[in-house]
Amino acid sequence: MSDPVTLVVSELVTNAIMHSGGTQAGFRMQLRDGLLYLAVGSDTPGKPAVHEPNTEAEHGRGLQLVEFVVLGSGGVWGISDDGATVWCLFPAKGEDR
Repeated sequence: MSDPVTLVVSELVTNAIMHSGGTQAGFRMQLRDGLLYLAVGSDTPGKPAVHEPNTEAEHGRGLQLVEFVVLGSGGVWGISDDGATVWCLFPAKGEDR
């Protein structure tokens, strides 16, 4: 489970730093009732969205990747109403749950 979670956290933190326009980014992770909750937010609300970049674009696939990894792991993800936080829920797996 660590590889998908690491990839999603890396992507979301990078997005918060590179695209929010804010001065702070925060990360939260909790394990509760067999679910791993993680959230990455910035101090600047926005409208993060999944985009369809053209085939030659070097950027713009981050939330597509997040969506693919989270859903492929049996989880769900979303964006807060104000757009400042992207969150994910992963089913916890393994003996350490």
